[in-house]
Amino acid sequence: MRKFILGIFLLSVISFVTGCKKKAPPPKPTAIKIAVVGPFTGPLSADAYSILEGVKLAVDEVNAKGGINNMRVEIVTGDDMADPTRAVKVADSLASDRNVLAIIGHYNSSCTIAASYVYNRHGVVAISPASTSPRITEAGKYIFRVCPSDAQQGMLSSTIMTITVRG
Repeated sequence: MRKFILGIFLLSVISFVTGCKKKAPPPKPTAIKIAVVGPFTGPLSADAYSILEGVKLAVDEVNAKGGINNMRVEIVTGDDMADPTRAVKVADSLASDRNVLAIIGHYNSSCTIAASYVYNRHGVVAISPASTSPRITEAGKYIFRVCPSDAQQGMLSSTIMTITVRG
């Protein structure tokens, strides 16, 4: 009985000591990853690759100046194939990766809207360079676009037509 009590006591002490041990902090990231997502396969792939090339130029410029907080910027890509269902899967994979800081994409409004709920749930910023649906910016506080919405383009087209017709 004495050995049993001593054994329990030693187990308790060992558990207490190891439980109080300071855990090592998680390793500091060595790079900032930005994802570019779009239809890299299919009929819209040329547009997706054009966006990727623009992002590469910007990343090269940033890295040439020392990166961000002395960390290099790296690009990862995701192919949504212009399919909203696939866009959600790609978004979930990228947004779940703690090393991915932000998303540039998607190209199609339907994909951007479908994926936006995933990005909002994970708190990951997504900026669409091409999606024009007015619903894009209604999708949540982490979703942005850099091109005018269909509504804005419609108003501008109407104004231009009115000016042109009136002479």
